[in-house]
Amino acid sequence: MTLSSVGLQNIEALVDHFTVTDLGVELEIEVDSVPDGDFGDLYRVWKSDRLLGTFYESFTSNSWKAQAADSINLVSCGSAKEAQQWIVENYLNNCLI
Repeated sequence: MTLSSVGLQNIEALVDHFTVTDLGVELEIEVDSVPDGDFGDLYRVWKSDRLLGTFYESFTSNSWKAQAADSINLVSCGSAKEAQQWIVENYLNNCLI
């Protein structure tokens, strides 16, 4: 999977746009963040207006927790980038089923 950063803006919420190229498919992905009372910054991964999943840095373990929008399961990741990649890969895998 190749992630190409397209831009980064600092506004009320952090917004990052990038292109994912995998299996000959190109996706425009947006990541933003919103403050959350339980999770600190909650990062959201979007494809257009479709929420693909969320992730946050765990307060109790040295990891990032990722969750696909269509799942109740949390996955532990080593970094924010891994969490983003897992969410996008999960979306792509579900599209191929």
